[in-house]
Amino acid sequence: MFFSTPTGLFVGVNHHPIVQLTQVYVRTINLEKVHRVNRLSREFGARKITLHELHQGLHEIHENTPSFSHYLKVLSTALLSATLMVLSVGQFNLAEFCLVPIAGMLAYSANNLVNRYTNIKFLSQVIASMVVAAFAILMVRLSLAQNMDALIVGGVLPLVPGLAIMNSLRDLFAGHLLTGVARGMEALITAAAIGGGVATVLRFSGNNMGTLSTALYLPFEQQVLINILFSFLGTVGFAVVVDVPAKALPYCGFSGMLGWMVYWIGTNSGSGHMMAYLLGAFAVGILSIVFARTKKMPVIIFNIPAIVPLVPGVTAYQAIRQVAIGGIDEAIRLSFTVMIITAAIAVGFMLSQVCGQLTSHIQHNYYEKKYKL
Repeated sequence: MFFSTPTGLFVGVNHHPIVQLTQVYVRTINLEKVHRVNRLSREFGARKITLHELHQGLHEIHENTPSFSHYLKVLSTALLSATLMVLSVGQFNLAEFCLVPIAGMLAYSANNLVNRYTNIKFLSQVIASMVVAAFAILMVRLSLAQNMDALIVGGVLPLVPGLAIMNSLRDLFAGHLLTGVARGMEALITAAAIGGGVATVLRFSGNNMGTLSTALYLPFEQQVLINILFSFLGTVGFAVVVDVPAKALPYCGFSGMLGWMVYWIGTNSGSGHMMAYLLGAFAVGILSIVFARTKKMPVIIFNIPAIVPLVPGVTAYQAIRQVAIGGIDEAIRLSFTVMIITAAIAVGFMLSQVCGQLTSHIQHNYYEKKYKL
């Protein structure tokens, strides 16, 4: 028997009262490890390796799994910040588009540096968001940028816990109450840390948070091209940060692009934002299942990076911003909007999983009847 929470692993044996508990101190996302462990477990399930070889293989994976270099991850964060800022905020200003990658790199580097030398949880998000806010203020005062909010949003988007909120709701919908609540609380504290860091710098500098525009004023053909290209690049950028296997990167990018374009077409065709989010997540889920089966990889390798363009990071940031300036009523409204959006995404994922299970069941029955015949 095996049971896991975000902070602990519980292992037991049937019909025995003894349970071993191991506390989880450090949690990261490394999808290369997930892929290798999945491949090793498949070999063990097929009786191609022994239990001893499985143990040795797991130890080898833990010690020697390759990872993308730190500098490549920093550059990928820059790509992620710039592309998602344009997609989420809906603005394409060349000067700000060139400055946002710097803000993203500063946030990622500050977050990693603080985590490396301290054991204080959430302190890294506070300092990283303060660095981003200070950089945005400096660029505006030097007249190198006009929209301070766009720089802040682009810089903190990799830190905003939109993915954690979505995973929390998905766990709750699946009946994993303990894990869902734990992830939800972690996401809430992370959001408070980011908002507190940004608000502190803005208050001490005497700057007020302006209005964040969300309209992309470009010809339709250019909007289509930007949405296709940036959703692909943003997904690939995040995939590099979480160490997706290199051969899976283009498939992740295509999945993220398809999900975002389904959402974008849905919103522009008048289907409503919630339905568009649901359909986008459904498209990501279905395509991720297809790629997982054809490439023989875990489905999370494809759907975790691919869902990032759909995560409501800007809305979550706006809610944090309203709390910082005292707009509690507006913050509550925006928070409910974030919850509804993430619920729509989670439902879309669940529907895709149901479709995947149905197709597997039909396929299994077909081959079973064919074999009997």
